[in-house]
Amino acid sequence: MPGKNPSEAFYNFHRPLQQNITCLSRDDVLVASPGGRHELGKTHGLSLAGGPMLLTGEGLQLDVGLQYELIKTGETGKNAYRVTTRAYAYTLLDEDNKPLYGWHWHPFGKSSFFAPHTHPFGMGAHSILPHRAHMPSGRVSLESVVRCCIDQLGADAARDDWDKLLTLNEGKFELHRSWSDATGAPRPSDA
Repeated sequence: MPGKNPSEAFYNFHRPLQQNITCLSRDDVLVASPGGRHELGKTHGLSLAGGPMLLTGEGLQLDVGLQYELIKTGETGKNAYRVTTRAYAYTLLDEDNKPLYGWHWHPFGKSSFFAPHTHPFGMGAHSILPHRAHMPSGRVSLESVVRCCIDQLGADAARDDWDKLLTLNEGKFELHRSWSDATGAPRPSDA
């Protein structure tokens, strides 16, 4: 979501993401890398301050990481700046911090696979799927991952209004995103 200055644009980006986290835990906080609240022209990171958050009594955890950049929009006033996502990694981990499943998009990394994808890390030793397979997914929002953790994986919701909040924040995300499917996703040549 845009803002009249870099700090306001960051706040408008960060606030819904932090609200999404509170649907799973009132104690976990998304923190920005140094300069990440105001510095233009640099890729910044958001991550959970305490590392992966515990989702279930069986030790299932969620790790959240996003890379983003504060940019000028070319407009003036309240829409002069915005945040653009550069990469994300939402990963389910077991009690030993071993990855089980991941929703990733990292177009500027070392991988030759640039589109949004999932990883079936936890498919087991006898799986016919390669451990590091990149399964195309389309763009995945943090809201949809948090919803999956509650609806499908048995995580307890930390707030009664979680469904309404995730729906509201996902609507904001969809309104302000610059691309939605893999064909529109930035690639290394876009840098």
